This record gives sequence, structure tokens and C-alpha cells, in this order.
Amino acid sequence: MKINLFKRPLSLALRLTIFIGSAMTLLFLIFSYLLINSVKQHFIGQDTLRLQKAASAIEQICSNTFNQDSINGNHELLISKINEIIPQISGISFYLSDDKNQDIYSSALLNSSAVNTEIKQMITMNDVSPNKLNELKYSKILIQSNYPASPLEDAVQKTFRSAVIEFNVQKDQTVRRYSLVLAVEIDAHLQYLKVLQYKLWGATFIAVILVIIFALVSIAQGLAPLHKIIKKIQNISSTRLDVRLCPETMPIELSGLAHSFNAMIEKIEDVFQRQSNFSADIAHEIRTPITNLATQTQIILNHARTKEEYQEILYSNLEEYERMAKMVSDMLFLAQADDNLLIPENTQIDLSKEINIVLEYFEPWAEEISVGLALTGDTLIIQADSLMFRRALNNLLSNAIRYTPALETIVINVSGKNKSVEISIANPVKQGAEIPAEHLPKLFDRFYRVDKSRQSKGGGTGIGLSIVKSILSAHGGSITAQSQNQMTTFTLILPIT
Repeated sequence: MKINLFKRPLSLALRLTIFIGSAMTLLFLIFSYLLINSVKQHFIGQDTLRLQKAASAIEQICSNTFNQDSINGNHELLISKINEIIPQISGISFYLSDDKNQDIYSSALLNSSAVNTEIKQMITMNDVSPNKLNELKYSKILIQSNYPASPLEDAVQKTFRSAVIEFNVQKDQTVRRYSLVLAVEIDAHLQYLKVLQYKLWGATFIAVILVIIFALVSIAQGLAPLHKIIKKIQNISSTRLDVRLCPETMPIELSGLAHSFNAMIEKIEDVFQRQSNFSADIAHEIRTPITNLATQTQIILNHARTKEEYQEILYSNLEEYERMAKMVSDMLFLAQADDNLLIPENTQIDLSKEINIVLEYFEPWAEEISVGLALTGDTLIIQADSLMFRRALNNLLSNAIRYTPALETIVINVSGKNKSVEISIANPVKQGAEIPAEHLPKLFDRFYRVDKSRQSKGGGTGIGLSIVKSILSAHGGSITAQSQNQMTTFTLILPIT
């Protein structure tokens, strides 16, 4: 079972604030770590240098004062010389012994028995555990790498950085090995680092709080254009679809949204307008035959009629009923197309054969009004629904015959191009009767008429071209219209397979 801790996603402002706050916190922590580590390494370098200098000085004294007395265990001269350099190596505590485990010299801080025992362990142990002394070879000196160093206890506990060195001194054939332990107090360094760490933590906390406040203000300013868009969109309603966003006054990141929104609103407005026009048109189309039927019925009821007159009226009413039934059928067909329920039953059809069938059907009407019909072009076979194809061709050809002057010829041409076939239906029109270019894209809208005041001739419902477009779309094709130079041409484009 999936459990959502939040009923809805976090707000953009909160997301950005968390991201910026986390990023800045991490950045300050990394900076603090690097700074503290840099200071530590600086102190280690200073202490190491001091220990090296002290070790070199003591080693030089041991070498210079090595004589028979030293061999015999008399180190007064060595001790005297060491005392002379004490001022030069102030702050350095050390312990010196020889290979006979004889204590030669020990600073005051390294005199306690506990410290003395630990020093001897430091000298004799080969492997030292990390919590005592992790040694790193550095020149002649083994320098502690862990920080802080293990404390060497005294009367007052102090912390030292220590080093152990063993060196040989030779005179003639006599070799003496010395062990030297050096230590420098680092409590001041540790205190400085502790204070620095606290200050950095405090500075990090304050800086992060300031960054979060600044981020909240910046995000609020950054989202202000979005809030303006929301406020403007809230004013849109079904009666106020003329509202548009102005991309030029918005940040570039929101201009694309504004363009897309405007395009969407234009489509919605167009759909609302079409719906309104459609309702008005269909009401008008239905009202006319109903009015005719009611008028004829009232007239026939006013006086007694002969049997022939009743039959004539009934036949006239039957024509109106059939026209209304056809309109309802066409509307149901378009409704199926709108819901993507129009599925063609594709079979292989011979275009020339199908077109000739339609031409034979319209030939008597065309001959009656002295209009010629001609088929030209290629003989092609495509995958299509035969009944739908004939219906589309019927609608186009009936319109062409209706608007073609007498003694002119309608030409249907079939041509194959790449993986598609083009079927053009070209009919001549009278001078000045061409369809204006601004009306061509809307010809396939339902109930659209170029001349609003003119009813369709020959009993048309005004949705024939809409049906043609729906049939072509269901087959993955398209239709275009051109009207110029006294010629109107509709071109059907269908895929061959």
C-alpha cells in the first residue's frame, strides 16, 4: 500500500528554498572543513619545522660532544651544551637516552614517572596503536599524523605533538645509538581551532538563514509574473474568451507558456463560436421544413380537398421528411467522426471503377442541365472503404454540378504521387463567382456558407463538405480547395496503402 506523506506536491517556492538552503549549507560546511583543515595543516607544518630544528640541533651537539667520557657514561659536557641551546628551542620538551637505556636528559614537562614510562614505550614499540601514536615518516623524524596527538600527562594535563628519532654517533670504532623524543605543546592551537570551529558554525547558521530569507524574497519576486498570469486567467469565462496574455511583457521563460495559452484560448473560442453557430444553423435548418410542413397542413385543413390534392401534399411532406432524415443521418455520421468512432472497412478498390459508378449516377442530372463529366489520369488501386469513398465523391460532384454553368465540363483527374493518390474535381464557374480566398479554409466547417443570406441550392444541408473532410481524415488523408481564374478545384489526397 502506497502512503503519501503529502496530499499534494510541495510548492515551487518551498522546493527552491529547500534546494538553495541545502546547497548553501553544504557549501558553507565544505568551506568550513577546508578552512579548518588548512589551519590544522598549517599548525602541523609549523610544529614539524620546530621539532626538526630542535632534533637537528640536539643531534649535532651529541655528535660534537661524543668523546671517551661519553663512552664511559659521563654526559656532563653533552648536558652542558644542551642547556646552552635551550633558549634557542624554547617551547620544545624532549627526552634523550642512549642504547644502554641510560637517561641523559629530560625536560621538566617529561619528568614524571608516567610520562617517562610512555616515552620508553614510544622508543621500544615497533607498532603503535592509532589511539596512542600513529607515526608518519618525515625525513629523519617520525611525525604523528592523527590530530590531536595523544596527550602526555603531567601534573596538569597538556597536549603535545610528539616525534621520535633514533640516530647513531660514531667516534673511531665506537658507535653509540641515541633515542630522542621531542614534544611541543599544542593546547593553544587546539583552543584556536575550537573557537574557529564554533565561529564558523555560527557564521554558517547565520549565513544560511540570510540566504533562505534572500531566496524567499527572490523567489516571490520571480514568481510574481506567474501570479499575474493566474490572476488574468481567472477572469476568463465562457462569455469572456477574448482575454489574451501578452508574451512581450513576460520573462522569456514564460513567453512560451503565454503563446501556448493564447493558442489554446483561440481554439476554445473558435470551438465555442462554431458550437453557437452550429446550434443556430441546425435550428434554422430544422425550423424551415417544420414550418413548411405546419403551413401546408394548416392550409389543407382549412378546406376540403380532393384525393389528388391530399396525395400531392403528402408527397411534398414526404420530401421534407426525407430531407430531415438525411440531415439527422449526416449529423450522426459527423458525431461518430468527432468521437473517432468512424472506422473505415478498407478493401482494395479500383479508383477508375468507383469514380465511373458515381459519374453514371450523376450523368442524367448533368445532361439535363447541359454539364459534361470527364475522367482523366491514371488507373490506381488503393485501400479504402468503398461506400465512404463514393459518399465523399457524391457530395463533391453534386456541389460541382450545382455550381457549374451550362455547356461546361467537370473534370475528375486521378494521379499518383509518391505513396499517395490525388483526386481533383475541377468545375468551371462564372466570371466573379470564384470563392474568395478568405473563405476557403472554412468551407469544410459545418453549415458554413460563403453567402450567409443564400440557402443551399438543390436541398443541400450545408454539411456535405464536413462529411467529406471527416471521411478523408478517417482514411488518413486530407482535402484542399482552390478557386481562381473561373475554376474551383477540390483535391482529395489519400494514401495508396
